[in-house]
Amino acid sequence: MPDEKHPIPILFAFFDVLGTSKLVESKQIHKVYEMYDYITELMKKLHGGLSIGAVPDGADGYAAVLFYQNIHFAHFSDTFILWSEINAGPIEMTADSYTDDFSEPFLRINFPRFPPFVQTCMNVFCEALDKGIPLRGCISMGEAIMDKEKGHYVGEPLTESAKGEAAQKWIGVSFGESFFRAPCFDCKMLIPYTYHIKPTGTNKISNLAVDWPRYWREHKSGIDPIDTLNKLNDKPKFSDYYTNAIDFVRFSENNEKWWNKLKFKEIKNSEELIYAIEAWLNEYRQSEL
Repeated sequence: MPDEKHPIPILFAFFDVLGTSKLVESKQIHKVYEMYDYITELMKKLHGGLSIGAVPDGADGYAAVLFYQNIHFAHFSDTFILWSEINAGPIEMTADSYTDDFSEPFLRINFPRFPPFVQTCMNVFCEALDKGIPLRGCISMGEAIMDKEKGHYVGEPLTESAKGEAAQKWIGVSFGESFFRAPCFDCKMLIPYTYHIKPTGTNKISNLAVDWPRYWREHKSGIDPIDTLNKLNDKPKFSDYYTNAIDFVRFSENNEKWWNKLKFKEIKNSEELIYAIEAWLNEYRQSEL
């Protein structure tokens, strides 16, 4: 009998390299190989790192904890995946789960590993784009069996991310619906956005996107991401994917502190968070009319 594998809670990211089939059809196989090789080497360098979180101290307070976060990766054809184990269970979100300084809002409890994992995803996306490799992705969480030795990967976050990735019409990364089960995040890593979701994909993805343009501005200030996207936009059939990404870059710049529009102190659970974000998006859409 083979060893029984048990599902474990994970953070999971699913990335597709866009446009590879057209390159293969035009006999540019070596270019596709170089793309895959670059992303593989990039992910090898992002295998983990130190992070800080907070845990209950047993006296109605919280204590800081330093831990090492392992990040794993695998790929098959034009699909690359990243995942990291979640070792601590969720803590119910309450109003006082937030810091008092709302210029830098941050849920300091609930899955402290989430922020560094998202930062790793932003790093992969931005480095690939800077190299001329367009990615589209989705981040989710849940239980899965991740058997890297045998190459078997099964679980809800994989299915959710695959569906969520295909539901987007752009170059970028969004969060799956499972994100709202344990809403722990640094607001600077994400932003409410739905303009890129395909009409058939509204029930397959959340209304939150990874704010990679902010990460780009902070780490690649000498390079214009819009110029980078325009240079890649050379196929009329897929032009909308790039123009949608460019619109998102501008949206990110114009809404750097979107969280100031939300009354975080009044939000007591994930349902209220979803409602507050949707209300802000609706208000923003109305302002454009």
